Amino acid sequence: MKSGPLDRSFFVVFPQIEAMKTFHVAITILAIALFGCSPKSSEIVEVNGVETPTNQGALQCVSLGEDEFGTPHSEIHLLFDGLLEKVGECMACQEISIESFDSYDIPKNALSACGGWWAGGGDYFYSILGKDGSIEVYFGWQDEEQEDDGYHWELKY
Repeated sequence: MKSGPLDRSFFVVFPQIEAMKTFHVAITILAIALFGCSPKSSEIVEVNGVETPTNQGALQCVSLGEDEFGTPHSEIHLLFDGLLEKVGECMACQEISIESFDSYDIPKNALSACGGWWAGGGDYFYSILGKDGSIEVYFGWQDEEQEDDGYHWELKY
């Protein structure tokens, strides 16, 4: 039986290659164990004296598409204990950056915010840790014809 250059006898003649092969396999297994199987978690931060993962309490826009008139529709979902729960609906929806919180009258310690303006009105949401450590979701709105200023924030969830 004719054998190729990389059969078992090749590694007996060159033991360094056999050791290197074993080393690469060990490193690959270690990398998979450390990175491939670890949960996708975020760092822990302290908000209002309570430690919480930075992604806990995140609000997410889920687009439902447009209706026959071209009006967008979205659902707002809250990430809580690894699950997404619907907490509201709005037309236009996008994440609101932390740098923009002030312009929407959103508290600086809010965990997440989203919403948007469409056809003369806007619906907005933000999540924040309550005094007891629970996550609260506030809903606010503006209308181009309103006579007062502000977003009319109310506890929604």
